[in-house]
Amino acid sequence: MSTATTYKTGDIKQDPATKAVAVRRGTPADGPMAWGVITPDGSGGSYRPYSDIKDWVDKNTSGIAAANPKAGAIRQNPETLAVAVRCANSADSPRAWGVMTIWDGGHYTSAEDVKDWADRR
Repeated sequence: MSTATTYKTGDIKQDPATKAVAVRRGTPADGPMAWGVITPDGSGGSYRPYSDIKDWVDKNTSGIAAANPKAGAIRQNPETLAVAVRCANSADSPRAWGVMTIWDGGHYTSAEDVKDWADRR
């Protein structure tokens, strides 16, 4: 059974219903801002405690980056541990991906900015 302290900075979980993605931040594991969450629907990012995302699916397995990922696809920067979720916007949109960092919050960006990040499944 996983607990709040089982996860390390950069670990990823995904809500199977909404496709929102959470990345474990470098803050206290049992704190109210332990996880950064970004949504693929463009509604933005937030910080959440483990209790809010504990039933979400672990997504820490690497894969080959897909050429045309669907909304809800996940990528992670291997250096910064930031996580990105593919949004429903068009592939050429400047807001094609929602990004959540482990320290600096969330934002939306283009496919070009995350093209070399690793796929997570």
